Amino acid sequence: MFDIDERKKIELDRTKKLKLEQMEKKYLSEERAMRIAEEIKNNTEYGEKMILFGVSQAHCLMLANAINKLFEDNEEVAPRYAEAIISDNGEVNTTLKEWFKNPNRKPYIAVSVDIMSTGVDIPCVRYIGFSALTKSVGKYIQMLGRGTRLDPKSGKFSFTVLDFVGLCKRMEDNGKGTPKENKKIVKEMVGGRSISLVKETPSGYFLIPNPDPANLIQRVWIHGDKIEVIDNIPIEEARKLFEEEAKQPKKEEVLELKNKIEKTPDYLPEDKDLEILKDWIKNPEIYLDEEQLKKIYDYPQGNIWDFFLHAIEKRKIPSLEERIEKGFFEYIKRTKFNDDQIKVLSRMINILAQNYIKKRRLNFDDIFSSPVYEQIIGREKDLKKIFPNNFENVLKDLESIIN
Repeated sequence: MFDIDERKKIELDRTKKLKLEQMEKKYLSEERAMRIAEEIKNNTEYGEKMILFGVSQAHCLMLANAINKLFEDNEEVAPRYAEAIISDNGEVNTTLKEWFKNPNRKPYIAVSVDIMSTGVDIPCVRYIGFSALTKSVGKYIQMLGRGTRLDPKSGKFSFTVLDFVGLCKRMEDNGKGTPKENKKIVKEMVGGRSISLVKETPSGYFLIPNPDPANLIQRVWIHGDKIEVIDNIPIEEARKLFEEEAKQPKKEEVLELKNKIEKTPDYLPEDKDLEILKDWIKNPEIYLDEEQLKKIYDYPQGNIWDFFLHAIEKRKIPSLEERIEKGFFEYIKRTKFNDDQIKVLSRMINILAQNYIKKRRLNFDDIFSSPVYEQIIGREKDLKKIFPNNFENVLKDLESIIN
């Protein structure tokens, strides 16, 4: 056993009994972690996504190591088959989460205490694993909820719970649902690496991986249980396709809506108008959805109405520079800064914005370790004098404006 408090391995007296609640909170067992890893290997499909909940950060690390050992993933560099997504990781978690969201790349198993239980939307998760107990019904539902999203694009229509601590029984969950068979994500080991293969679905259609998600848009037709991936096209081509269809819509309801806007530029859409547009972009002429339009226009805050007005040249989507500038001035307006502080903030936001526009993300450690940036905005210790007591909060506010 590993004693978390003493930070060392110990041997327990043969007569000592442990409650399950104490097991991983007070003592960690490598043998038990390996048994959990074995059950995972025996009861999951290779390469399918799973969130496994542990008791503590140390417990999550032990579970991840055991899983990687069993799956013979001994790489020293992430991503591995399993990764612990814990608070000690800091900013690394952002990258790990992005990797985990991709159904076709490692890590396939995310081991976490609380970070993955709320505020996470990863539809491709097919397994939820419990290796930690809770008395909170709300938390239990939150953890289960990570598996409830459907993901027709990857063929995921249900999820499986692997309960290693009897949590479902304690919560009096009978496990009854309406399971629907998932489409298998077929993987083949090549040179020690797994690659995704095209898999024919029972309906005769094919699941085609997107080879370059950063620059390509995957157009998919979903009709009931049938899924057909049409193609993967460049972002600019997808934008052109959407805008051409918006200017000369073939669907009568969309044409009527466009005419309304022509006559009344300040027309405010009703819910039914938004539904008409969302339904229209899914049809064969376009094969897109609102989330893809957000990516196409690099405008996460936008909605289908914003994109439609932009396409028919009635209201331009603000550029990234304009959005950053607006957010900065609103921040300055609602916060009391003196002239010296505003000058420094303007220089700092310009540095962050210029790098963000070029797809380079800087944190403030990068800035203050650069002699060039230091000449522009000054030394960190001097800035702390200009912003007494609240410099750290100011930095976080600037980062939120950019992101």
